[in-house]
Amino acid sequence: MNFKGKVYEKIAQNYLVEKGYKIVEKNFNVKNIGEVDIIATKDGWLVFVEVKARKKTYYCPHETVNKYKKNKIIKTSLVYLKKNSKILYEGIRYDVISIEDNGLKGLEITHIENVISDFNRKYYF
Repeated sequence: MNFKGKVYEKIAQNYLVEKGYKIVEKNFNVKNIGEVDIIATKDGWLVFVEVKARKKTYYCPHETVNKYKKNKIIKTSLVYLKKNSKILYEGIRYDVISIEDNGLKGLEITHIENVISDFNRKYYF
């Protein structure tokens, strides 16, 4: 990952902590499958977060999270859940934090919750 990517991920982590999330893991990577930028918990939920950032363009950064990327995130999250068995969560959720760099106007952070809604039920691992 490049330096700017790490900076944006740190901004997203700080944003989540300010919103009451506890960061559990950063850059969880499974070789030949994918990576989840941030894994956090809040109110009993386990949240897998993808961070997307861009300079101001005609589209929002979160629009780059396509079906292919979502599938990679899901597969990676399942490996994480298997490795961290015996933990009860209220549910799991997939979020995207979109950061737009508006130059002198600053950063615009958008937190989109539950971008993949197939997994909203209790899980016992």
